[in-house]
Amino acid sequence: MGLIEQQQTAILLFSRNPQQEVTAKKFTFRRSQEAVRVLLKHSLRQARKTKLPLFTCYSPQQQGDTFGERLANALETVFTSGYDNVLVIGNDSPGLSSGLLLKANQALLAGQLVLGPSLDGGVYLIGISRGAYDRNQFLSLHWESSDLQASWLHYISEKKLAVTRLSGLTDIDTAADFWQFFRHYQTGMLARKLSTCLHVVTAFVGAVNIILVPLLRIITFPQHRGPPVFYQ
Repeated sequence: MGLIEQQQTAILLFSRNPQQEVTAKKFTFRRSQEAVRVLLKHSLRQARKTKLPLFTCYSPQQQGDTFGERLANALETVFTSGYDNVLVIGNDSPGLSSGLLLKANQALLAGQLVLGPSLDGGVYLIGISRGAYDRNQFLSLHWESSDLQASWLHYISEKKLAVTRLSGLTDIDTAADFWQFFRHYQTGMLARKLSTCLHVVTAFVGAVNIILVPLLRIITFPQHRGPPVFYQ
């Protein structure tokens, strides 16, 4: 990808700070803030690997009374900085990769709006151009709800936009999401770092698989993903 193409798109990481994230998601295990920081660093690492310009907007920098207002204001700050396209991501999608971000950028450069659907009805990634952005309609989207994807479909239909949907991913929104993550990803750098934060040892993970996994099949946990939280 050439330098000119790179300057057309910037990444916006929109997130609460770790302490607020722990409180909002009701994580009560020891070192939960450290686990949140691990997830945040993962998002930052994947964004930086793309070599695209990166903006971050954490809670203290956000302005607005609602989530939609805060995200819209952050997005507009990137547009006014001279970028035609913005990729918005959050801090809680362990499956996010630089490859997905670059794929999203290619779709943006081809004139498409991009959505990364999370399994709970939200989104873990939004790719939007200056021309496709409409503040009033953006604010009317069903932010922080399981209806977010459906409201995006209405936005896309109203604006007559072409759209690219990326692979669905799971967000880490509850303690149960951590166990599900360990069930499927017990190896790899990210899993090892989170395991250290949670004091999970091999024997305990095995016990989780034997004892708790059947319970997880009985208890229905939402399997959705949510939208992204700015600093430069």
